Amino acid sequence: MDPKTLELLKRKPEKGKIKTFDQAFDFACGVRPSWNIHRAKKTQAENVRRNFKQFQEIAGVNVPLEIMDTTFITIVRDRIKEDRGWDNKTVNAFLSFIRTVFEEASAAGLVKDVPRIHRLPISGGRTEWFSKDQVEELCKTAKSYEDHPLADIMLFAAYTGLRSQELRLLRARDFDFRNERPFINIGGTPDTSTKTDFSGVSWRTVPIADRILPLAQRLVDGVCLEKRVFGEMFPNRQIIARRFERARDLVMYHDRTVTRMHKFKSLRDTFGTWQCSAGVPLIQVSRIMGHTDTKQTLKYVHNTMDYVVNCGGAI
Repeated sequence: MDPKTLELLKRKPEKGKIKTFDQAFDFACGVRPSWNIHRAKKTQAENVRRNFKQFQEIAGVNVPLEIMDTTFITIVRDRIKEDRGWDNKTVNAFLSFIRTVFEEASAAGLVKDVPRIHRLPISGGRTEWFSKDQVEELCKTAKSYEDHPLADIMLFAAYTGLRSQELRLLRARDFDFRNERPFINIGGTPDTSTKTDFSGVSWRTVPIADRILPLAQRLVDGVCLEKRVFGEMFPNRQIIARRFERARDLVMYHDRTVTRMHKFKSLRDTFGTWQCSAGVPLIQVSRIMGHTDTKQTLKYVHNTMDYVVNCGGAI
């Protein structure tokens, strides 16, 4: 037998050795290249480990696989949705992580059955978004209790459409003010790579709108090129979400069109809605936002009629 095959067989756990979800996760990380922190995209491997940590926080450490049936996973699903305030799409991504762990162990004959996992429904229609006045009100509210970094990142998200992870990874060197139309480089290096590629490349450029040009210049003025402009103040997306929800809840008191359905991600959806409503070609909006398929961008078209009625104008 080939020496490499023998080595792999030595590393394979014996049948019946995997008793807990923690052990199954360790095995999955060893056999899935995309989950290996040394071989895969760093951000993807980190996302998997974050999901694992969140599972442990909700369900506990070393949960026996024998109790992880459909009912148990449904309870975990509902609890994490309530505790974290996740939307259905985020919850389903978490469920996919659990299912993949089971499937890898099952494919190797290390577990008997893969429990049936019930995903939550996802609406294919319109998404939540903000008008320009509402974005300004959110920023004004954050500044009223001295959370100026939150005001900056909210304004930046609404006028660039960057994901929260991309905002946290953004560095001073990613800004380019040399051209007539300044822009931001997103991706292309290990510390700014995104979870998706577009047209086979791992980077894209996002124009800097006039509204945030002074903010962008202030963020990078005189700082080290490797400095993260938002990452030090917002080390994870949970902190962003909590601070955003404080501002949103205050705005809700005098604006009933803002609801708890509006999340920080709604600022990214706001950018897409504004772009489509301004007549920017769908393929261009898709490229700017880093979508792998224009079908992902079509959801913003559903918002355009509301935008024309309530707001109007381009960004």
